[in-house]
Amino acid sequence: MRKLNIKIPKNYVAKLAISVFGIGIISIASALFFMTDMGADPYQVLCNAIHIQLSITIGMANILMNGTIILLILLFFRKFINIAMVLSLTLSGLFIDGFVTVFEPFINQNLPIPVKIIIIISACILLSFGVYLYTAPALGASPADSVGLIIAKLVKKPYSLIRIFTDVFYTALGFLLGGKVGITTIISVLLTGITIGLFEKILDKTKLMQYIKRNE
Repeated sequence: MRKLNIKIPKNYVAKLAISVFGIGIISIASALFFMTDMGADPYQVLCNAIHIQLSITIGMANILMNGTIILLILLFFRKFINIAMVLSLTLSGLFIDGFVTVFEPFINQNLPIPVKIIIIISACILLSFGVYLYTAPALGASPADSVGLIIAKLVKKPYSLIRIFTDVFYTALGFLLGGKVGITTIISVLLTGITIGLFEKILDKTKLMQYIKRNE
């Protein structure tokens, strides 16, 4: 019987830990978007619509959407399945619902608009930080991002271009299904990409992130 020679990097546990931490930060941002009720990033607009239509928690809506995307990828594009998708499926929804419960006594849609704007901008920065941490270990992409990556490979176009298409698709479909589109949606689209780039420039130079990104 032939033995499988699978080499696991020495820093694999650290990679997983950073990815999970990144999912946690993203989940905080998603919870804040949901609770301020002024829209959300494109994917969360769609999840919000599922939450409304099925009368389930926003976390459960995330689990349902992530699971549906992963199932479709498993059926038609199996080679794109990765550990990052599994982590996102199993953790993000639970984290979001948990943070909603924690923040509920302090944050709601009745807060003054200036306060909500500050929360939204802070959440967008957190979202960018979380995405940076989640993707830095190179364990794969989230279900939502994987859709764009797969399309980009199939049509042989830059992911940055396809990302615009998927963001518009998530937002439009979410809006048609009753999801909330608002100032948060605009701010997240304008701010997220820029701040992810800033985190890359600042944190990629640190010893921790150099260790995390190393393939041993």
